[in-house]
Amino acid sequence: MPNIIGEFQSVVSSIPPLEAHTGHLRHLTNEKITKDLLSDVHGMTATHAKETAKTFSPHIRQALNFHNESKNSISSIRPVLQYYSYLNLAVAAILAYRPSNYNQYRRHGVEDRTHSLSKLDLSSEVLKIKRGAAPLFHSIFSDTSLYNKRFRFGQLASGFHMFSHELSSRFKKKTQKYFVKDEIRNVNGRWYSIYMFFEYDNNVQKKAPQNRIEDAMPLLNSDYDCNNTDATQLEYTSKQNWATEANANKAHRKNGIKFINYGGHMIQSDALNVTTRVYVWSGISRTPLLPTLTSILLLSFSLASIVRYRPLLLDVSMNSPILLLIDTFVSEADSVFISSMRNLLYREEVAVGYIDYI
Repeated sequence: MPNIIGEFQSVVSSIPPLEAHTGHLRHLTNEKITKDLLSDVHGMTATHAKETAKTFSPHIRQALNFHNESKNSISSIRPVLQYYSYLNLAVAAILAYRPSNYNQYRRHGVEDRTHSLSKLDLSSEVLKIKRGAAPLFHSIFSDTSLYNKRFRFGQLASGFHMFSHELSSRFKKKTQKYFVKDEIRNVNGRWYSIYMFFEYDNNVQKKAPQNRIEDAMPLLNSDYDCNNTDATQLEYTSKQNWATEANANKAHRKNGIKFINYGGHMIQSDALNVTTRVYVWSGISRTPLLPTLTSILLLSFSLASIVRYRPLLLDVSMNSPILLLIDTFVSEADSVFISSMRNLLYREEVAVGYIDYI
């Protein structure tokens, strides 16, 4: 399997995995280190890298400051600090990946819509997307436009895989997981980019629903041909082909970041303790798929808005079933978002396992 984000490595540490990832992020508060990263890893000229580092490094520093403060805060306050940590990391990613119109990052890009709510549930409309950091961040992982879209709390929750158990057991939603595999394939001396999508039904592999996949990833429909005759998977082959494997791999990686839902991936170890990463999209039935990192950023904005501006709504929520999702988010989101951001910024896929040395 080609490396989409970067080289995959499984390492062990005597400190908790999240602390290992934040330690690596802390290096990027140094502008000289950041300049080298932006130049060597993200392909910026030396002049552009030096100038960008002046903005990039302070955002990393503030992200870590907010994260450190959030760890010692109570759950009714923590979403505010988590949001500003995630927002600063998102801005750093925007500066590094430079999607179209990336200079619009100075605005949040989200409008709070909770002012009229008397209670919070999955059907509650909680935000509207404007122009700014949030949709720019989303555009790194998706070619779907979020501009002017309104989101209900359940739509945002559906993209965060750590909610799967709660959504199915407590809220009786049908959760879904679509697995992604990829390869560079040589056919008659020409190289093609290949992506495959499938799910499991009672432990039997079957192809993912084509419309659902292509709605979430329009680039598949425009730049790839779909073979849906195999009952076990959808297979997409690039319409373009390349004379060399290196050129094919370059295009494959560029497109792949839109297809793999990085952040929603899983790390697995087999009986021989060989560790691999598996790309997965998570969702619930009749709800459009949303990239996991987009879901986390928007959820954190929504919860932060409620904490800041709607204390009565917060009190009602703390005494309702939605508290289960709030508690899960506050406890689990950091480990997914922050570790994924570390890997995206370094363009590596590092999975950290914890070993307690005695």
